[in-house]
Order: sequence, then C-alpha cells, then structure tokens
Amino acid sequence: MAEAAALRMGRLPQPRPSRPRDRLRDFLASRYNGRPSDLASELKCSKKSAENLLDGHWPADDLKLAAIFCRFGRDLYDAVFAPDVNAVVARLQEEERQLAEQLAEIRNRRRQAEGLVQRGPGISEAADDQTGDLFGGDI
Repeated sequence: MAEAAALRMGRLPQPRPSRPRDRLRDFLASRYNGRPSDLASELKCSKKSAENLLDGHWPADDLKLAAIFCRFGRDLYDAVFAPDVNAVVARLQEEERQLAEQLAEIRNRRRQAEGLVQRGPGISEAADDQTGDLFGGDI
C-alpha cells in the first residue's frame, strides 16, 4: 500500500535493502528517526548504542538484539529477517518439487518393473521370439 501511495505522488519506491543490518536500520529509523534517546530509553541502552543502531550498525551484543526483539516482535522479524527466510523457503520448495517429480518417476519405473515380474515366464519367451525375429529366425 505504501508503494502505491509513493507512485501516486510521483515517487518511485526504493528497493528494499539486501542486508539485514540495513533493513534493521530502516525499520528502527521509521519509528525513531532523529530520536535516538527515545530508542535508547525503550531498549534500556546507551544513547550511543541507539545512534549506532540508527546508523546501520548491527547490535553489538545479544542482549541488545533480544531487547529489540522483545520490543518489536513479529514486525521486526517480518521487516529484517523474512526476506532472507522467504528466499530459502522458496528454494527449498522448488527442491522439494523437483525431488517429488524424481520420486514419482522412480516409482513409475519400479511399478513397470514389478508388472513385468508379475507376468511370469511368458516375458522371456516373448523376448526370445522378438530377438529371433530381429536376427532373421532362431538364434
């Protein structure tokens, strides 16, 4: 919806950043742009740490990252990590589809082979007859 509004106002939407730290920066900047002290207060970190996050630095320790997750939850995941996870899921789904096709082909060949075995000794006689015909009579 934001992209449609940007297009109506004559602006082209900016491509999504490809690095998680850049997506984190954009996510936080959209909520705290120009207010690192507010971010620091909510995350219970120093103002310098909040400024670093808003400047695109990845959290320096796991406690800061945990605090960010606690504060923003699923919204943070969707904005920062989902693009990478979605790409992996799409790739795995394609691999799964290809493997399912291969499995179906193998099962089909196995069923065909089982059908030959179930027909019994007549197979070899028919094969012998066909071989004889190929070479012009009895072999």
